[in-house]
Amino acid sequence: MTPPPSDSSEDFLRLHAKHEPQIRAFVRSGVQNNESVAEIMQETSIVAWQKFSDLQKPESDFGKWMCVIARYEILKYRQTKARDRMILDQSIVEKITAEALDDSNIREKYLSTLDQCLGKISKANSNLLLLAYDPSQSIKAIAKSLRKTPDALYQKLRRLRLKLTECMSAEHSLDQS
Repeated sequence: MTPPPSDSSEDFLRLHAKHEPQIRAFVRSGVQNNESVAEIMQETSIVAWQKFSDLQKPESDFGKWMCVIARYEILKYRQTKARDRMILDQSIVEKITAEALDDSNIREKYLSTLDQCLGKISKANSNLLLLAYDPSQSIKAIAKSLRKTPDALYQKLRRLRLKLTECMSAEHSLDQS
């Protein structure tokens, strides 16, 4: 295995880390068990590492490119497991993975719009929203640290979510025109 030139190693790792959840979700759409997902993710990462220097526009195409590699790895994996009666028909898997690729593009656009909208509110409010969705935090604890009642915090979060919803809707309507 020939690694890409060292200056692109950092780019590859950064992009891989950024897109790994999207790729994992895509792979999970084609296979059901965790061991299979892990095996396919590993093979996909190795192929992507080997071919990274061939990618023309890494910043904009990496996620979609990795999904294409993952699709082939899913198909290859399924061929090796074809004797298993629990495997879905090839045409069904191809339809599922094609839909998952479309969904991942929509999800990526949605997350990009969400990032833009979070950037339009104050850093403190943005951090508050992110903190409220942190599973290790409770609203009571956050409210206490801000010296607010939980009800007041819920109201503030509701207003911030409404702002984000309006921004997302406005951005979405701009994309449609």
